[in-house]
Amino acid sequence: MIDVIYAAFVILAARIAFDSELPRHFALVGLFCGFAMGTKYTGLIATALLIICIFLFTPNSSRRLSWSTAKPLAIICLVAAFISSPWYVRNWLLLGCPIYPPIPLLAGIFHVKYFPPEAIQNIKNAVLKEGLGMGKDPLSLLLLPFHLAFHAANFENGAGGIGLVPLTFIPFCFRALRWERFSKALGLFAILMTLAWFYTEQESRFLIQVYVIAAIFGVAGWSYVVRVTPRFGRALSALTVAISILYGLFMIVSAKAGDIHAAVSTSFAESRKQEGIPYLESFRYLNSEPSVRKVLVLEPFVPAYYLDKEYLKPIGRWGEHSLPGIDSPQQVLSDPSRWDITHVLDVRLKDGGFQLPEHPGNLVLVFEARDQRVYRVSPPGS
Repeated sequence: MIDVIYAAFVILAARIAFDSELPRHFALVGLFCGFAMGTKYTGLIATALLIICIFLFTPNSSRRLSWSTAKPLAIICLVAAFISSPWYVRNWLLLGCPIYPPIPLLAGIFHVKYFPPEAIQNIKNAVLKEGLGMGKDPLSLLLLPFHLAFHAANFENGAGGIGLVPLTFIPFCFRALRWERFSKALGLFAILMTLAWFYTEQESRFLIQVYVIAAIFGVAGWSYVVRVTPRFGRALSALTVAISILYGLFMIVSAKAGDIHAAVSTSFAESRKQEGIPYLESFRYLNSEPSVRKVLVLEPFVPAYYLDKEYLKPIGRWGEHSLPGIDSPQQVLSDPSRWDITHVLDVRLKDGGFQLPEHPGNLVLVFEARDQRVYRVSPPGS
């Protein structure tokens, strides 16, 4: 949902920007850019690229750096900075860095809280791995329109495809709108955002605004084809849409076959839970036990969102710290009453062992299953 809201702010800013002439128009562009920057950090990149396109294509732009061209850009930057500043200032004051989690460059400048250097490096490695997409070489860039049309699911958090309408009709759109300044500006903006996305993190949800712009150009190309050759254009349009719908249905149904089966079969749904949810037995015990108030999760990679009870995980999956001055779960165990801990979840990962010894002090084993143990905190001396 947040990516859709962000994309809406970016598209609104672009829509107003390329027809802006008065200072209040540019202030409105800065307003939506500020909302985009406050919604997602990628709004910083989108705003910078939008300013480049405004400099090149606004009605009064001479494409030379002067006060008349710099004034509207300054208005956009100032308004955007004012609107987005509460989020970034808050991060700086509370977490030590305006962008959080920080990129390695900022981590060397700001005193970042709760994120040791190894955790920042772990996040960087994960982003590089997940954002690789289908490659970053020139051939992958050349094939990108086909990959997005047919294999968007191969990009992290991508759908099955965006359909054939953009791929089929955008070439005709270029012919129909090749002299229109607004279309050239919007097209350049989409291309720059795609290039920035391609060379940073290829995650499909970060490109929603480009998908919308591509759909708009696709419809414009369709209108041109229908106008020039009515019979052929309508037939081509119907065939393109039909293939898109059938392909989309095939991709979605094949990907969601397990979900559909689980919806109509309780036994399959149960077996799916057993296979897909790690440490399910412990989660069920903790969720159903009335005496459980707050659970200490020792292992960073345990998916604690399956717990219905309040929980505390001192170390996150990347190595981030959730408590000031606490570097390990054992420090929490030294005084569990301080954190109102009633139970402790300890698991054994593959090729590893439990974090707690066989008979830990002040802890009573109340549940055990394969590779998982649940302890109740016992008061000292009991």
